[in-house]
Amino acid sequence: MGRKAIKFYLDVQEKQNGLRVGKINSGYRCNANNKINKRHSTNHMGKALDIHIYKLSDTINTEKNADMVRDLLIKYTNAKYRWSEHNVFALEPSSRNRIGEEYIATTWVHYDVRTFDLEYLKDEYFVKDNDSVNGESITVLARRLGFQNTCNCNVVSTRINKEKKVKSREV
Repeated sequence: MGRKAIKFYLDVQEKQNGLRVGKINSGYRCNANNKINKRHSTNHMGKALDIHIYKLSDTINTEKNADMVRDLLIKYTNAKYRWSEHNVFALEPSSRNRIGEEYIATTWVHYDVRTFDLEYLKDEYFVKDNDSVNGESITVLARRLGFQNTCNCNVVSTRINKEKKVKSREV
């Protein structure tokens, strides 16, 4: 699940929280970036996001906002804290669930796939250039794969309205 899916959940499914993705750091952090920032390792390499969350009305990162997004990622993607489970999205913990002196993400959300089996981390699943980052839209992809009505809210709405009309005639 990437940035666009997180944005969808914040903008549509969980709009009442009034949160937005402010910025994303390190989606493709690499060894060159590590040297510039004097880091010795990375858990990113296209396999992680550091997401900064803002209220709709400001650009202030807070741990409370980040925790709300962590809760959403657990709800919608079955993400887990830490890295003990296999093939699940992992979240770095925050102050509310820190164990001992472990490293935590306070005002940002760290989300990664480091525990995924290698079969799910093949190079073919990663973009190679800027033009490929956005890829095709979900509706185009669904149609190309034969799922014509997957992203068509009108079809569901029309079917529900027809069912209501039939039931009202029966009464």
